[in-house]
Amino acid sequence: DLSSRTCRAFEALRNGEAAKQVHAEKDWRRGYPQHFLKLAKSSAQSSQNALSVATSGLQAVREACEFVRGGEVYTLQDAMQRFGQAEGFWTARVSGSEKLPQNVDMELPLRGKTLKGCELMEQVDRWVDYG
Repeated sequence: DLSSRTCRAFEALRNGEAAKQVHAEKDWRRGYPQHFLKLAKSSAQSSQNALSVATSGLQAVREACEFVRGGEVYTLQDAMQRFGQAEGFWTARVSGSEKLPQNVDMELPLRGKTLKGCELMEQVDRWVDYG
């Protein structure tokens, strides 16, 4: 489940206390934002932290996502190993050299409208309140 995968991300950062807090969270539906914020802040502290969290997250995706072929269900990781090379699946690393723009606004298309700025934040608040 998501809380177990989040615990593993904190464990990858060698932050056992944070992992314990995630594991002890009783109201995951409403309590997860604080844990993800803490994880994001920890990730931003160093490139090694970011890489550890990203690696943990990718492993969680490989384990959680299902691939169905011929009525058989495989984890994404198993499917990549079994079918990947023969069918052209692969993993890759993309590196860039350009600096990130300083002023990038987050936008989210929703029901034919593009939300940004305060309007986007208000919508996110509504989703959080709704649960």
